[in-house]
Amino acid sequence: MQDVAHGFSIPPLDRYPWRIILFRWLLLAVEASIAVKFIIGFRFELAVIYIAYGVICLFLLLPLIRCVRCSYYGKRCNFGWGVWVSKVFPRDEVNSQSAFYGYTILFWPLRLLPIILGFQVFLNGFIGVLSWEFEQFQIIPHGLFPAYLLTIFLHRRFYRAAACVKCHERLNCPVYNCGVMLAHGSRPERMQPPAA
Repeated sequence: MQDVAHGFSIPPLDRYPWRIILFRWLLLAVEASIAVKFIIGFRFELAVIYIAYGVICLFLLLPLIRCVRCSYYGKRCNFGWGVWVSKVFPRDEVNSQSAFYGYTILFWPLRLLPIILGFQVFLNGFIGVLSWEFEQFQIIPHGLFPAYLLTIFLHRRFYRAAACVKCHERLNCPVYNCGVMLAHGSRPERMQPPAA
């Protein structure tokens, strides 16, 4: 079915199936586990801070930055947050879903820190191989860095292919439509609100 007005052939979902939500959480768990492994290898206390910050991002910042403005507020979204967020945080009816997207910069350390530390570990192992010190290179932790990057790539590809194309917010979501940020948060029309 082609939505001629918006050029989409896939109609949006009113509620996401659990298989999409659970697979996203599985990819997130793998990504977070590898990230924590890198950080623990660097310093245990930093890993504890990283985990605490991740929990704050998932259970406080994400709902306040994105979920309270989403058309899936009160419904099962592709991340599974819509229902519980509606029970904890009031809905923001004034601002567009993308209005505070710039604040997602607060999530960046969750990927940047493991990438930086993982790159350092991987580079140390690679230099050891180049120096003919093969005993320095071990699959764990050195091989985990490419696995971490692959997991991030697969996670992003999965939700872009399985979730974003079926979302009511795809027209005004900067993850799917980068032109939204160029419009400075102006509210484009939604495809149609999800059914109640």
